[in-house]
Amino acid sequence: MKLRFTLLTFATLFSLNTYACLNTYEEVETIVNEQGEKIDARNVLNILEWDYKEANNYAVELILSHQHPKAIELLLAIEDKFPDHFRTAANLGTAYELAGSNELALKWIKEGVQRNPQDHQGTEWLHVKILEAKLAMQQQPDWLASHTVTGLDFGKQVKPILPTTIPADFLGQPRTLDDYRKALSYQLTERMKLVKPHDAIVADLLFTQADLASLAGQDNAATLYRSALDYGATKHVLARTRLQGLPDDEAGVWIAATVAGGVLLLGGWVGFVKRRKKMDRDE
Repeated sequence: MKLRFTLLTFATLFSLNTYACLNTYEEVETIVNEQGEKIDARNVLNILEWDYKEANNYAVELILSHQHPKAIELLLAIEDKFPDHFRTAANLGTAYELAGSNELALKWIKEGVQRNPQDHQGTEWLHVKILEAKLAMQQQPDWLASHTVTGLDFGKQVKPILPTTIPADFLGQPRTLDDYRKALSYQLTERMKLVKPHDAIVADLLFTQADLASLAGQDNAATLYRSALDYGATKHVLARTRLQGLPDDEAGVWIAATVAGGVLLLGGWVGFVKRRKKMDRDE
C-alpha cells in the first residue's frame, strides 16, 4: 500500500493545545492512503513505523472527533511501542474520562503526573482530585452536599473563612492556597471549553474559586459565585448567601450597570421623542 504524509487542515486541530488535558505537538500530521482515506487507528502502528509524535497526534485527533474507543486502543498500542511518555498517559486519562471510565482515567492521569509533574503548568494534581470526586459521586450521588472537590472547607458562614487545613496532593506534596488558585484557574479554563452547564463538578470548582477570590478581596468573586450557580452548584443556597453578602461595590456592580444602562436608554428615547415633536411643530 502506498502511503504519504498530509497536513491536517481541520479548524479544530489548529487549537489542539487549548483542550483540557490533551497533549500534542505543533506539527500535526497523520497517515492516509493514496485515495486520501485515513488509516484505521486499530491497524495504524502495524502499517507503518511511526515516530511517537505522529502517533500521539493522530490519537488526539481521534479524541477530538469523539472516537474515544479507537483513541484508547491506539494510545494503548502507543504505550506498548513507545513506553513511558507522559503525553500518552495524560491523553489516555482524558480519553477514558470522556468515555465515562473514571477509574481507568484516574489511573492514567496519576501516571501522567508521576511521569511529568509539570504537565499543564503543574496543575494535573487537581485533575486527580476531580476524578476522585467523580468516583465518590458514583458511590454517593449527593457527595458534594457535604464535601468539596478540592477538600478545602470555607465554613458555612455568610462570608467564607480560611480553611484550617490545606489538603496535600495525591503524592503527599504539600499545597498552598495559591497553588489551588493557580490550578483552579487553569483547570477551569480548559474544562469549561468542553463542559457546559449544568455540571456539579465544575460548579463546585467555581464555588471554591469564588470563595478564594472573596477571601483575597478580588473584584471577580461575584462573577464566580454567579457562574457556580449557573453551573448548578449543589450548595446553591450558600452560594447565593455569599453572593448577597458581598460589598455593594462588588456584588451590586452589575445591578448598578444595568440600571445605569436603562437610564441612558430611557433618556435617549425621551430626547428623541422631544426632538421629533419639535420637528413636527416646525413643519
